[in-house]
Amino acid sequence: MYISLDTIIQENIFKKYYQTRRGYNADSHGWGIGLATVRKLVEIHRGSIEVESKMGEGSVFRVRLLVTPDAFDARCYINFASDSNPRPSYRMTVTEGLQPPVVPEYAKKDDRVSILIVEDNPELLSFLSETFSRTYNVYNATNGVEALKITSGHPVDIVVSDVMMPEMDGIELCNRLKNDLSTSHIPVILLTAKNDEQSTMLGFESGAEAYVVKPFDPQILELRVKNILRARRKFMKSIIEASEPIEETTEEMPTFNKFDKDFLARINALIEDNMDNSQFSIADITKEFGISRSLLHIKMKSFANASMTDYIRKRRMHVRAS
Repeated sequence: MYISLDTIIQENIFKKYYQTRRGYNADSHGWGIGLATVRKLVEIHRGSIEVESKMGEGSVFRVRLLVTPDAFDARCYINFASDSNPRPSYRMTVTEGLQPPVVPEYAKKDDRVSILIVEDNPELLSFLSETFSRTYNVYNATNGVEALKITSGHPVDIVVSDVMMPEMDGIELCNRLKNDLSTSHIPVILLTAKNDEQSTMLGFESGAEAYVVKPFDPQILELRVKNILRARRKFMKSIIEASEPIEETTEEMPTFNKFDKDFLARINALIEDNMDNSQFSIADITKEFGISRSLLHIKMKSFANASMTDYIRKRRMHVRAS
């Protein structure tokens, strides 16, 4: 590389959008995200990157990567092989022709949370599928159109989706999910290589619960999924005890869109209007809302981690006690 960097520049060039002092950099827009991305990828591989530079002589970038098995914990290995990858090593290795593992329907466990991963890159889809399959039931899709077909036919608890995809991108997918009563309760995490303010705003305006920038640490992504699901479980008591859905949103209190807020408010009002009606049943609720019993069960399981029958009982107990 035929550029030379002084000490101050060397300390900052791995920061996103770093700009040198006037006259030192021909590119007035700064260094962009390239070197910052390289450093992040190197750190994911438990490595390091450094630069040596002398004015008038040029610069040398040196990358060191750990390649011994002891450098990685058990979570960093892949456990499946293909014809082109007979001896799998590390997860981050890109393998030609690698296909995402598909979990057959009969093998999915009813007591597990189900996650839908939407990604058009087969290597990344395979990597994420195997990462989450240890803990979750995993469904795979390569674009938003496939994802909508899955959510319409399977109980999905959370969606992790790329933004840039063919046929239907992640933003449109999120909009579709959040504006349909049958799927509006499903949390969405968007994955993207774009980290600018406008892209981030579009992601959150579509209703996404989280926006994760690539490259990312897979363990951090797993924690984001866990935290979102845990926050929803903790919110159960607040839903049951609230006279109407809570409007505020914090890290410990997930947001509800307009469909879900109205849905919960109407559920609570209907229960309160029938406090002394011993004949009041789930059939009355499904008739009032014009939805199926199975959809009602899915919605309440997502909101309160309880069946409709349990929710009615708990709600009545709270109203009588208050």
